[in-house]
Amino acid sequence: MDVKLVGNETQKLYELTRHLRRIPPTSRNNFDAAQIQGCDQQPNPGIHRRAAVLVCIFEGGDGDLRVILTERSLNLSSHSGEVALPGGKMEEGDADEVATALREAKEEIEWHGGGASDWSSL
Repeated sequence: MDVKLVGNETQKLYELTRHLRRIPPTSRNNFDAAQIQGCDQQPNPGIHRRAAVLVCIFEGGDGDLRVILTERSLNLSSHSGEVALPGGKMEEGDADEVATALREAKEEIEWHGGGASDWSSL
């Protein structure tokens, strides 16, 4: 397989990074769950639960882009057995959403951030 490198990234990862950087950040204050297709839950304005996930995109051995997913424990009271991105609720010691996502990824998939070539927050 002929892989074209751009810096330390393959062409596919480079193009994806360029595309994602053009997307303006969404303000937390302007988020409306009702605008998401298939979302049947209405947000409760009295409860603010901040959470974050890590979307780790990498190139597999076959050259396709892949995302790390986890399967939630069957012992959980909500969403048990479902496939999910590594992440979860913010804890008191978390500085921000990035810190939350990294802490949760370390807990859930034992990822310590090694090998990451680009970071973005959406």
